[in-house]
Amino acid sequence: MLKYGKHQFDMITSEYQQEFEKKIHWDGLYQLWLDWKGNRWLLRHILKWMDDLPEWIDVEGDDMGS
Repeated sequence: MLKYGKHQFDMITSEYQQEFEKKIHWDGLYQLWLDWKGNRWLLRHILKWMDDLPEWIDVEGDDMGS
């Protein structure tokens, strides 16, 4: 089960990175933030390849930590 979970995690990380680099279906960080409500703590790990993540990327709530 852990192996499957790691595979899924690596796959989604790779997909987001490819979408960002190629600008294919990239909706932006704000949309990811909305989509991952309740599990935003994962975004720092999923987007580890991205430089300069905003402070609010893993903040739960409705105000992006401002």
